[in-house]
Amino acid sequence: MNITIEFDWKHIAVPVIGAAFAAGVVLLCQIVAERARSIWGGILGTMPQTAGVAAFCIALVTNDSQAFQDAMFAVPLGTLLGVLIFCIWKFFPMITLNLNINVKQAIVVIASLVLWVGGNFFIVAILKGKEIKSYDILHVTLFFLAIAYVIAVVAGCLCMRNYVRPRDYTGRAKFCIYIWKPICAAFITALAAFLATRFQVVSGLTAVFPLVGIVWLLIIWTEHGEAYMTGLATTVMLGNLSNGVYCIIFGLMYPYLGAWIGGVVSWVFSLFPSAIPIGMALYWRNKTAEKERDARKAEEAGMDHLEDGHPDEEGEIVGMRSGGRNTTYGATEGGYDGYSGGGGYGGKGDDGYGGGYGKGGDDGYGGGYGKGGDDGYGGYSSGGGKGDGGYGGYSSGGGKGDDGYGGGYGGGRGGGYGGGYGKNDY
Repeated sequence: MNITIEFDWKHIAVPVIGAAFAAGVVLLCQIVAERARSIWGGILGTMPQTAGVAAFCIALVTNDSQAFQDAMFAVPLGTLLGVLIFCIWKFFPMITLNLNINVKQAIVVIASLVLWVGGNFFIVAILKGKEIKSYDILHVTLFFLAIAYVIAVVAGCLCMRNYVRPRDYTGRAKFCIYIWKPICAAFITALAAFLATRFQVVSGLTAVFPLVGIVWLLIIWTEHGEAYMTGLATTVMLGNLSNGVYCIIFGLMYPYLGAWIGGVVSWVFSLFPSAIPIGMALYWRNKTAEKERDARKAEEAGMDHLEDGHPDEEGEIVGMRSGGRNTTYGATEGGYDGYSGGGGYGGKGDDGYGGGYGKGGDDGYGGGYGKGGDDGYGGYSSGGGKGDGGYGGYSSGGGKGDDGYGGGYGGGRGGGYGGGYGKNDY
């Protein structure tokens, strides 16, 4: 009696090669993200990494459109579970400030694993108990993916303004990240590929098991503190969601483009919902932080009344300071003999003050396009205002007169700093 044992190399080779490749991808992205920092680091952190390799391995192992779609269309349910898990990481430390850090970490890790295991049992039981076609699953999972996106966006808005800059990594933390992230990625990829032959839905859910994110956040929490970790949790949420988008597109593309081309096209399209928006959000946050930093520097330099000031392209402060108060567009109402330039809506009087489109009185000096009274006229002119006490606002050379002249964006008298870094000659 001859017994023939049929062996398919793919069942062993694909998980092993896929695991090694996933580990390399995660390690490379981590190194590049650390060097790039900020915007590019955030984009790299939200790209499909482990799930992308795992989905490709599932496609090679199943080699069947129906089985592959069963796995891919169940993935968004796993991404929703992942978002809920990272919500625990984000919000639980904020509401338990008095607990010891080790206790908090233990509670968060255990809660994450319980939610993942329990949620997956529930999903598999529901999908296995009914005869549901792949495209019916797709409609359901798209709905849950939309819910997950709403949760992640709300969480992201809560952390964009409360940014905490991390300290540099210690050697121990770097070693842990470089070792454990690739190991976790390799384990998830190999397990997903191994399960793909018999349990497609479980395989798809395994591909987005957020083990890499959990381990990474745990190391970050220990190294940089919970303030930075809770902010970073939103980025991990968006990375988890990009995996769901990638798997849905890959499932739809696979029957027409195959595993190789379909995988690449799906990966490119998956960048738009998560990686590119997070890059734009980080760009906006950095610009806002720069403006706030410049405003603080100006305040520390003694411009304590600079409430409406803002940095221009050269980094100078375009704003007014005088004995009076700030008005529209940075123009200032002067105190006694205080004259200012630029912005506002002008004024009139013996000790009048200038503003945009303003018109002065006997000794009043108007700002932008404004014209003064007997003694002078306003800024936005090459020579600025001129007169016995005339000071131009937003003029190339500032106003000039017997009593003084304005520098930069105008000058001032009495009230000082009439038009952003203005200068008095007395």
